[in-house]
Amino acid sequence: MKQVRRNEEERRRLVGKWKQGGTGIVAFCEEHGIPYRSFKRWQAELSECGDAHEDFLPVVIRTAPSQGVSPCRIRVGPVVIECDEGTSGQAVETAIRAAVTACGPMSGA
Repeated sequence: MKQVRRNEEERRRLVGKWKQGGTGIVAFCEEHGIPYRSFKRWQAELSECGDAHEDFLPVVIRTAPSQGVSPCRIRVGPVVIECDEGTSGQAVETAIRAAVTACGPMSGA
C-alpha cells in the first residue's frame, strides 16, 4: 500500500473524525487506509493539547491561605497546575478535570 503524506490539518481532521465516530482505532485505520502506527503517532502529537486550544479555557484558582498545607505542582500532559497553600482539594480536582478534558484521556505507560 502506497503511503499518502498528510499535512497537519488533514491529520487533525482524521483524528477528530475518529474521536466523533466511536469505532476502534484499528477499524478506523483500515477503513481510511491509514497505517496504524502513523495514526497513533498523530494521536500522540495532537494529544499534547495541540488540538485542545479551541475548547480550552484557563482555570485560575484563588483561595484564602491556611496553615499546614504545602504548595504543590501537578503535571497533566503539557499542562502544569500549581497550587498555593490553602488550595482546596475540590479546587485541585476541578483543575485536573479541566486539564484532562482539554488534553484528552492520558494513556498509562
